[in-house]
This record gives sequence, C-alpha cells and structure tokens, in this order.
Amino acid sequence: MPACLELSWKALSCFAPLVDVLEILPVGKLAPLPRVPVWVLGVAHHRGHLFVVNDLGYWLTGKISSPQNNLRWLWVKDEHNSVAFLIPEPKGMGECSSDNAWVWDGSQPVPDQTKQVIIDFKGLLRNPSFTQVGSP
Repeated sequence: MPACLELSWKALSCFAPLVDVLEILPVGKLAPLPRVPVWVLGVAHHRGHLFVVNDLGYWLTGKISSPQNNLRWLWVKDEHNSVAFLIPEPKGMGECSSDNAWVWDGSQPVPDQTKQVIIDFKGLLRNPSFTQVGSP
C-alpha cells in the first residue's frame, strides 16, 4: 500500500499517492492565460520550472475552489507534463488502498461523494479531457 496525503473537499475524502508528488508548495503568484478552461488557473514559476496550475476541486466536485488561506499547490510530474493542482491543506498522511476506495483518473465523474477516492495523477495527466481544451 503506497503512502498517501489525505485531502478533503467537504464530504469527499481523497488520497494523493506520494509517489506522484514532487512538492507541496504555498500558493504563489500566477500569470493568467487567455481562453483556457475554467479549471486552468494560470502559469506559475518555481525553481526554474514553469507549470500550469489547475483547480483539482473543480475536477472532483464541479465547483470552483473558493479562495482560502489554507490552500496549497500539489506539484506532480509525469514523463510529458509538469502540473500543479490547487488543493486544500493536507489533513495528514496515511496508507491508501484501492480495496476500499475508488481510483479516479478524471475519465468519469466521481460517483459517490461519500466514498474515498485515490487520485491517479498519471492517469489524469494522460486524460484527453484534461490535456485538451474541453470540460471535465
């Protein structure tokens, strides 16, 4: 069972496998982008890297995340993309297992907001709805 960060959007409990995470960053300055989907918040710069920042809460709940002091950026990377997601401050760490949770890669809506969700960031970064202009 991989180590995970526990995140929460109201009734929805999510887990982010640490193997996918480069860093957890404080929210910083964003350069806005024209004509992008509502979940794309802008472009950020960190340690010589540029990456797009996305509202993960919008993908999970269908609602834009409200500005709060306890938000963070979760920076993830695969072989083609370097992306950050706006997340609530992690609740803690633990182990996650797909035995009692639903593994989500953005290809379908989250079916039950009371069930635990393991976020498959690598699958999300390969999802055409995420990588192309469209809507989740």
